[in-house]
Amino acid sequence: MNYVSVAIFAFFGAITRYAISLWLTPVHGFPVATLAVNLAGCFLLAFITHYLGEVTKLPSMIITGMGTGFVGSMTTFSTFSKESLQLFKQHAWGLVVTYDGISLIGGLILSLFAIWLSQQLVARRGRS
Repeated sequence: MNYVSVAIFAFFGAITRYAISLWLTPVHGFPVATLAVNLAGCFLLAFITHYLGEVTKLPSMIITGMGTGFVGSMTTFSTFSKESLQLFKQHAWGLVVTYDGISLIGGLILSLFAIWLSQQLVARRGRS
């Protein structure tokens, strides 16, 4: 049953990714859309697994569908790698360092923030 959940959520993740890529076009060669979806994915995956997966009574197949299906199909490491390589080949060193740095460090920060937020929400639920 997890396969069905992952497939359904993946459909919506892919549509979301496509819509964002139409909405956020590259700015002076900087791949804004890929950066946005990957950073959002770092936050969402950490939040889904650390809050929704731990606190809510959602079935595990829904949590798996949301994390693996939606976030997995919305985010893209392959496009991140391809765009980094393109910037590298164009000798756009500042853009490569900025893009890769924001992607890696920003992703870690957003994941940590999602975990912190999850802990705060759990603590607030405990006080209620």
